[in-house]
Amino acid sequence: MKQSATTEIFNHLDIGILVLDSNGTIIHANPYAETFFRTTLNQLQNRPYKDVFILKNSKKEIDYTPLESPRESQRLEKLPHWTFLEEHQTEHAILGYITGISLTGTHDAHAFVFIDMTDQYHREEDEKAFFSGVAHDLRSPMTTIRGVLELLENPSPNMDESQKKDLMKGAKDSTIHLIDLVNDLLNVSRIEQNRLVIQKDIFDMTKTIRAVIENLKHDASIKHLTLTYQMDDPNIPKVIGDESKCVEILTNLLSNAIKYTHEGSVTVSTATESASVRTRITDTGAGIDPRQAPLLFTKFGQTGQSRSMATSKSTGLGLYISKRFAQLMNGSVGLEKSELGRGSTFFFSLPIAPRVDINHST
Repeated sequence: MKQSATTEIFNHLDIGILVLDSNGTIIHANPYAETFFRTTLNQLQNRPYKDVFILKNSKKEIDYTPLESPRESQRLEKLPHWTFLEEHQTEHAILGYITGISLTGTHDAHAFVFIDMTDQYHREEDEKAFFSGVAHDLRSPMTTIRGVLELLENPSPNMDESQKKDLMKGAKDSTIHLIDLVNDLLNVSRIEQNRLVIQKDIFDMTKTIRAVIENLKHDASIKHLTLTYQMDDPNIPKVIGDESKCVEILTNLLSNAIKYTHEGSVTVSTATESASVRTRITDTGAGIDPRQAPLLFTKFGQTGQSRSMATSKSTGLGLYISKRFAQLMNGSVGLEKSELGRGSTFFFSLPIAPRVDINHST
């Protein structure tokens, strides 16, 4: 293809351009397309485009219609949203256009202009899953509350006070769950809009841990679990961070450990490691499939059958929020180890607070 000013411009665009003749043979490809297809112009030229890639419609069915329809003008025709392009067994979500072009004074070729938008596609899919999960988790407690109110509005003549109390308890539990969900959603919104306020103070992590454990002792005792705090080093240094956010993180990690452990124990330990204090929460629960571990810290990232478990009232946002809280405090939260049927260990670390030399204070 003869080099021209237009071709020069195309060669410097961050979009892929393939020029196809009327038979679907590739005549030209710009550098972006060469990089995208991991090949060279010489290897692309004179090849039918179907030998280079597979085109799919929004249902991910093979569909070459956009490239096979005749082009009667140089008007841009937009590809359907979304269109998928598969090359080297890798699937990309693309946006693009098809337009007829003139090479010899007639419209005897067309250009396939595209850009890889796979990351945006996955973000959109994640958002859909997120809002679907929100709707599901909002509906469940609200349905329970509505049902209880209807029963109490028109109680059965045989309903005694004990049954009424049970219904009220169910409504109360559902209300608490609903408030927790709304708080989680507000936290997610603040995090993603960079509106979350982090107050960094120096505090004693061991005291904070003991307070959280005390608050959760009752939950553990109901399930006949042993909840203990092991601190081998009595000289754990103070940390710097937002203590209220740390309480939320620790509460989430411990609550999850208790929730998904049906027998045995939950153990908390603290140690100084390099420039941070690391807290570990170890349980004897069901463990996590390694293939599902990457989902843990995503929005609505419950794994396995936990979302469908009758005992699970988690929104699936807790670990995502905890990880983001920790990152904003220059700390970290993660899964240290897990074994199916043997339990898991999660960790939470925060930086050690700088020492203040009182001899140099004024």
